Amino acid sequence: MEHRLSGIYYFIDKRGNSPVEEFLNTLHAKEQAKIFAYLVELQQQGYNLRRPIADYLKMNYDYV
Repeated sequence: MEHRLSGIYYFIDKRGNSPVEEFLNTLHAKEQAKIFAYLVELQQQGYNLRRPIADYLKMNYDYV
C-alpha cells in the first residue's frame, strides 16, 4: 500500500497476514482516499472527534 500514515499500525495475525491492509488494498483509490481522510481526522482529534465523523467510523468499524 502506498499510503502510510504516521502512527497507524495494522493488525497482523499469527500467519503474518494483515486483514485490514488487505481490505484497504481491494478498494478503489477514491474509497481509500476517503478512509484515509477519516483516519487523519481521527489521528488529529483523537477522543475529541465529534459527530458525524465519529458515528461513521463507529458504524463501519463493525464490518472491518
